[in-house]
Amino acid sequence: MKTFTKIAALSLMATLPILFGPIAKSHAQSESKPAVVVELFTSQGCSSCPPADRLLSELVGQDNIIALTEAVDYWDYLGWKDANARHEHTERQQNYARARGDRRVYTPQMVLNGRVHVVGSRRQEVTRQIGRLAGGSAGLDIPITLKVADDSLMIDVA
Repeated sequence: MKTFTKIAALSLMATLPILFGPIAKSHAQSESKPAVVVELFTSQGCSSCPPADRLLSELVGQDNIIALTEAVDYWDYLGWKDANARHEHTERQQNYARARGDRRVYTPQMVLNGRVHVVGSRRQEVTRQIGRLAGGSAGLDIPITLKVADDSLMIDVA
């Protein structure tokens, strides 16, 4: 019986890399790149926001990007209410500005890793800042790992 158990265990160990190789490769690739959290603060009433919306939709497909759209409500006073806006998003954007010490809030504003802000429609600047943050020079304080397996994405926040 012991021999059968050893053979079964050895067979299983030999089969695992074949069965799970693609997942392990995907897992290893996704962990090798630091994640960059990109938050776009936007509004339906913002005439400058559609190019930033398009840029964010392109960033969504990148392995190391966690992209969020957060519609703010501070343009609602103009008389047209943004159906997607939430006051919590406005507060989040204002909190980032206070934490940075610059108090700058605007649309379309992209906040990267909660630290760096850039006009969300300025493709070259957004790309440059994402590259800098992904390169580790100003990474996240909290390690975030992305794991991709089949049709699932797991985000692990340590």
